[in-house]
Amino acid sequence: MNEFIQANEHIIWILYDYIAKQKFKQERNLMSDIGKSLVSIDKLRDTLIPVLEPLHLTDKKIVQAFFLSKMTVISENNDANYEYTYIHKPEFIEFIGRLAWVKYEGTYLHE
Repeated sequence: MNEFIQANEHIIWILYDYIAKQKFKQERNLMSDIGKSLVSIDKLRDTLIPVLEPLHLTDKKIVQAFFLSKMTVISENNDANYEYTYIHKPEFIEFIGRLAWVKYEGTYLHE
């Protein structure tokens, strides 16, 4: 996996930046995203659903991969809304891996 990430790192960051600049309909975001160039759960869903649905990665699986990729929130009382709305670059790498994990869950490829 490290070789895959290293070989495609430039493309992964282009995708991250592209998603961060998208406009979206706010549904799951816990806070406003106006004027922020970060990747939020709604931006991620709205951008990726048309691409991932033909691969049988539904909205539910995208959201599942998003939350599985989140790092521990140290101060949930102060930072929860922000941390559970946005995905940082290291978490985005984890998100890509988690998408594969949820796609193949329950198959021999899942191991």
